[in-house]
This record gives sequence, C-alpha cells and structure tokens, in this order.
Amino acid sequence: MSINLMSIQGPVLYWLSKRSRYVKEAGNWDWVSRDPVVGRFATVLYILDKEGKVSLSEKIRQELGNFYWANKARWLVIENRLKQVVGAFEQAGVDLIPLKGVALLGQLYKDSGLRCMSDVDLLVRPEAFLTAVNILCWLGFKVCPKDRHENITWFENLPKENWPKELSFSNKFGLAIELHQHLINPWFLPAFPIDIEAVWERSIPFTGLGGDSAGYGVDLWKRNLSPYDTLAYLCLHLALHGLQFPQTCLDIDLWIRNLPDTWEWEQFLDLVDEWRIWSVVYHGLSTCRDFMGTPLPDGMLKRLDPGWLARLRVKMLISSESILADRPSLGKRYPTLVKLALIDHLPQILVTLLRLAFPGKAWREHNPSGRSLLRRWRHVLHAVKRGD
Repeated sequence: MSINLMSIQGPVLYWLSKRSRYVKEAGNWDWVSRDPVVGRFATVLYILDKEGKVSLSEKIRQELGNFYWANKARWLVIENRLKQVVGAFEQAGVDLIPLKGVALLGQLYKDSGLRCMSDVDLLVRPEAFLTAVNILCWLGFKVCPKDRHENITWFENLPKENWPKELSFSNKFGLAIELHQHLINPWFLPAFPIDIEAVWERSIPFTGLGGDSAGYGVDLWKRNLSPYDTLAYLCLHLALHGLQFPQTCLDIDLWIRNLPDTWEWEQFLDLVDEWRIWSVVYHGLSTCRDFMGTPLPDGMLKRLDPGWLARLRVKMLISSESILADRPSLGKRYPTLVKLALIDHLPQILVTLLRLAFPGKAWREHNPSGRSLLRRWRHVLHAVKRGD
C-alpha cells in the first residue's frame, strides 16, 4: 500500500470545497487555517498552495509553512524518543502494535508534516500491560492525571480484569504516549465485544511498504493490525469521537483508496458482524463519502445499513450536513450521546448504560473514580460534559 501527495489532495480539496459553501469568505483560502471544521488540514493547505491548487495570502502562507516545518521537526524528536521506548519494550519481550497516526504516517502519508499527532498510541498484550507501564515509568514517563490516575500503585495488585484499558503518559521532552491493552475503553465493551486475543492473532508483520516509506518510523515496528482490523478500528475510533474527528475521516478515506489487492469486503463484513459495529461502520463510511467522496463498492452502504431505528437515533443528534455547516446540534454539544446512538440495538444501549451507571463492586472498590456510586455518577457526568 502506498500513497502520493495527489491522493491526499483530492479528498481534502473535495472537503474544503463543500465546507466553503457555508463560509462567507472571498478572495483566498485563508479562512481554512482558523476554520473549526477543516482547520485540521492547515498543513495540507500549505502544500496545496505550493501546488497552485488554492490561493493564500503571504501572511497565512508563512504561518502555515512554519506550522508544517515545525510538525516535521516534532516528528523527528518523537521518532528519536520512540526508538528508546521501543528498544526497552523489545528487550523486555513486550510486543507492540502502533495504532492510528503513528502507524499510518509511513503507510499512507509519507510526509510527517501532513499528519498531526497529539500523542502516540501503542497497543500491548493484556498480560504485558503492567510490565509496559513499569517500563515507561522507568524511562521517566509520568502518568497523566486523566481520570485521576496519578500513579499506578493502586492497581498493581488488582486482578487483570480490573486494570484500566488505557493509560496516558508524558515525559519532560513533550512525548505523550497512550498505552492500550484494548482497542476501546471499558465504557463501551458491553456494546462492542472485541476479542483482543483474536486481534493479536490476526496481526501481521509491519513492512516498509516500499523505499519511500523510509524515515517515517516504519522501521520502529515489528507488527501491525491486519488491514481488516485497521479499517474497523478507524471507523470505531471515529464513532467514539462522535463522528466529528476530521483527521480520522481522512485516515479512513486514504485507507480505502489504497486497499491491498488481497482485500475482500466479505471478510471485512464478517468482522463488522463479530464486533457488532454495523451502525458504526455505516455512519462512519457514509460520513466520509459525504465529506470526501470516499469510493465504496456499489451497494456496500445498503448492506451495512443497521436499520431505520438505528439511523434515526443518529440523525436526531447529528448529520454530515450539520458537521459541514458547523451548525449547533445536541450531538455536537454532547458527543457521548452520538456514541451511544451508534450502538446497534436498543437492548445493547440499555445494558451499556446500566453497566456504566452500576459497575461491579470489585471494580468500584479499587478504581479511584468510582469507589462510591455517587462519585462514579459525578465522574460520568463530568466525562459526558467534556465530550469523552
């Protein structure tokens, strides 16, 4: 799988053109750099200007150029620090799979200035999670105080089923790492029964995918998610951001435009059924198609259709048009409602809500955010308000 700049230009220009219909700006494309919908593509805009595809003022051109080159420089720092992390994990026998941006940079973008990353997502096997946590701490990383996980001592002696599914770390050099032992957080595990051991079994060797990938971190990794797990996970990641994360939309679009020759949609649909993500994939792919004209096989969305009730739940909260127009909606204000609406069936939604409101006693006894139900409910309300 490989990609060139022209492959990125097409879908981004398509999206910018559709957004421009709702923006009362004239003369140039400077508005994109501060736009709440497509501003994430500011570095791509810089390249589009250099290619003569859009017109920028000299001031914005210089600002975006500085941002583009700073993004490239930041990746060089990240890559250098990651080599130390990956080396320590390999020495300890801890398997790693890169997720999202850090995995796609060398596979799809081939230009570190074009793909912004706020953190690096790494997946380890559940049984190696605590070992991986201790390695990061030994390397000088600190647990971020997200969800009150200021330290790791509280869960070191817990049963593995009560460990957090992910932890955020950062070091003094500004490298942020999101360490995962699962692909989703435990809030949504009742709705999406992902067999993480099967994900590891399907994982494949991480190849350079051609000499033009050199220099973009591909030599760091030994394994990668299978192509089917990658697309399913990207759709799920978009869903768990309330269908409102532009970078993931572009990731999905580029992945589909560059599917390997061995790709079989039937095998992907089997995985969609296994993970119970019909509504997730249907709305994720239809959103990408609406934004970027993502090419899909004839009849694919019809086959993915989760049913009128599932479509109605999402439509009442958010739509492609409301995102493009940056129009206020209940789903934009509370993305968590969109996440719940994307669960395939009402009984699954109810079970998810019940387990969210009433977690197991053993879990509550040891988790800092849920030792009492009242404290748990306050934590959930806070997370919903901030859009988690």
